[in-house]
Amino acid sequence: MEWLVVILNFIGQQILNVPAYLIGIITAIGLMALKRNSGQVIGGALKAALGFLILGAGANVVVGSLDPLGRLILEVTGAQGVIPTNEVITAIAQEQFGAQSAYVLTLGFLVMLALARFTPLKYVFLTGHHMVFMATMLTVVLSVGFGDGASWLVVLIGALLLGVIMVVMPAFVHPWTKKITGNDTIAIGHFGTLGYIAAGAAGQVVGRSSKSTEEIKFPQGLKFLRDSMVATSLSMVLIYMVFAVWGLIALPLQDALDIFGSADAGAFIMAAFAQALQFGVGVAVILYGVRTVLGELVPAFQGIAEKVVPGARPALDIPIVFPFGANAVLIGFLSSFAGGLIALGVLAVWLNPVFGLALILPGMVPHFFTGGGAGVYGNATGGRLGAMIGGFVNGVIITILPAILLLVLGDFGFANSTFGDADFGWFGTLVGVSVGVGGGLAVVLAILIAVVLVSVAIVYQIRVVDKGWVPGAKRDVWIAEEKAAEKAVLDAEKARRRAEKEAAAEAV
Repeated sequence: MEWLVVILNFIGQQILNVPAYLIGIITAIGLMALKRNSGQVIGGALKAALGFLILGAGANVVVGSLDPLGRLILEVTGAQGVIPTNEVITAIAQEQFGAQSAYVLTLGFLVMLALARFTPLKYVFLTGHHMVFMATMLTVVLSVGFGDGASWLVVLIGALLLGVIMVVMPAFVHPWTKKITGNDTIAIGHFGTLGYIAAGAAGQVVGRSSKSTEEIKFPQGLKFLRDSMVATSLSMVLIYMVFAVWGLIALPLQDALDIFGSADAGAFIMAAFAQALQFGVGVAVILYGVRTVLGELVPAFQGIAEKVVPGARPALDIPIVFPFGANAVLIGFLSSFAGGLIALGVLAVWLNPVFGLALILPGMVPHFFTGGGAGVYGNATGGRLGAMIGGFVNGVIITILPAILLLVLGDFGFANSTFGDADFGWFGTLVGVSVGVGGGLAVVLAILIAVVLVSVAIVYQIRVVDKGWVPGAKRDVWIAEEKAAEKAVLDAEKARRRAEKEAAAEAV
């Protein structure tokens, strides 16, 4: 039977243990379940595997551009600067936790389908890259908490927590989502949900008498910021230039030049500029890899979900709401970035010296997508003021929470990146602190988190979502009154002009 052991060991160590191969196999299984022909199955599996390899290649480029920035910030400030980028930290983590996170992803999807099938939480999370991100984060956090030798426990608990978080978060944000879309046909499946809820709630508080962002027009010169790749590259150039100039001023010249291996100050500045552009290149490659994976993985998962949970709401990626507030996206992005800068100042002046929290630099990918989404949610309940304040609050949240999350990520605090969106921060910290107690109590607390979240979400779904609660109702009344008043003014003006014409006709 030695030949069987050899075969099983080969499959386990050389195939299932390689994330790219495992993702390809998962995709193939999904496509076969959809009864696709052999060519489609083979092609889809290969594209998914290649996409995962492309993701890793892009991560290497990004890491290469982030390392000098991290050293520069450390030299200038004495603190560790971290840029939250989900794709980057996921790609880094795959080297050590890739196989485990793939099992967590697969089993977690099945847990989500079971919850959607047998509870009132009829949401099917279809944002594939966020499934991968959350599965990876849970695997890392649980591995740090449970320690080595607990791989099977990490997979089982991680799958349970992943399945739970994928059905409860779309439910919690759904009243605001319905407010935006005007119907109940889709939900949001994106782990920036806490930021969107906070933005919607902030809009309700501050924007009861504020008009919609879509009633204003931006100058043509600012519309290029809607391209996330351009915004990311430009922002990294600004960040690199600020710290490069700061380094030349604050450090001995030779110490500064040694960071990039430059011959003089001019070469130092241009090296910083090139590294910033390299970051944009790396992110673009990573996003292409993610899109390649998802182009095959999501349809396979979606087809299975349609058969298992008929009638469920698809929970989709945050850009699905961007068309409902194009101006709000830009306002939210800029406001979120501003909030991130203010929160960075708080970290540098207070939280880093006192509590040892890392400096979280504004990451443009999370600020663009979650900030833009927060702007749309804030606009839905609070108009222009809601979009600005909502985006700002989101920026603060996705700066402070990643700093706290780093405390439970173990050695990944030295990777110059971490998970950037709000739900990774609060959920990862909650799970990490709970399992950090160790032993059987850690398992009990992890399961308790899942039970409590599902129970609260079910009650919320029944008593709030299903009963049709509408956030921002007072502003809706104000808008209706404003429109009625504007209509009355227009009608009066038309009546006046009509009377003038009649009077002129009678005079003739």
